[in-house]
Amino acid sequence: MSENKIIKSSRYFRVNKRDIQDKTAQSQPIIISDSKGNYKKRAITTEDFLNIKFITKKGQKVQQAIDWAEKELPSICHQHKNITFYIWLGTCNLTELNRTTRYISLVNQNDSNVRYLRRKFIELKELITKIKPKSKIIFLEIPPYSIQRWNRSQGHKNPDIFSEDDQTLQNQLYLLNTFIQEINQSAEKSPKFDLDIRKTSTRKGGTDEYYNFNLYRTDGVHPNFLLAKLWMRRIATKILHQCYR
Repeated sequence: MSENKIIKSSRYFRVNKRDIQDKTAQSQPIIISDSKGNYKKRAITTEDFLNIKFITKKGQKVQQAIDWAEKELPSICHQHKNITFYIWLGTCNLTELNRTTRYISLVNQNDSNVRYLRRKFIELKELITKIKPKSKIIFLEIPPYSIQRWNRSQGHKNPDIFSEDDQTLQNQLYLLNTFIQEINQSAEKSPKFDLDIRKTSTRKGGTDEYYNFNLYRTDGVHPNFLLAKLWMRRIATKILHQCYR
């Protein structure tokens, strides 16, 4: 998408109090996320009436979320009759940050980490179901991001060497998001965030698809405000249909 299309789509997915004037809240929406959730929370405009609870932690891995849920989730569940959980994790399991250089790199070149995340997502879902049996659990797909652009923004002298790692990362994200589609129930699908930054170019003999990371901040990991607002509104639209009747 271009920036103009992002703006138009953001207007289309805009939600406000008129959308729930004849509806009643049936479930408390809770988003459990790493730093992605913080960027979406700051992008909230008209969606504040949905009373979304964000539980975010920068750099959070799935096992950390499981450990947190075992200790803290029971007390949160006691506060709400019905809860719909939106799980937005996995980024920090696929890539890791060197806290000295501030560069990021792939955790694994193969797909073993994707298989690990599949097991951990199932474990997290089973744990939440055990704590809150009638809760709904929806895993959100992970948007594309760029190792190359992040490392360039951190001053790497030769960031182009990470172009192959970027391709490997996109393949891992595809596999993981395919699993997320499977683990979610058919009526509780995640927004497909990657479609908003996918572009197609025509060349002799065919077409090429690529991601328009110009819609991100210069770090290639976090969306700019316009894109963050669109993604928040896509999530809010899901919440509107899934938590209000």
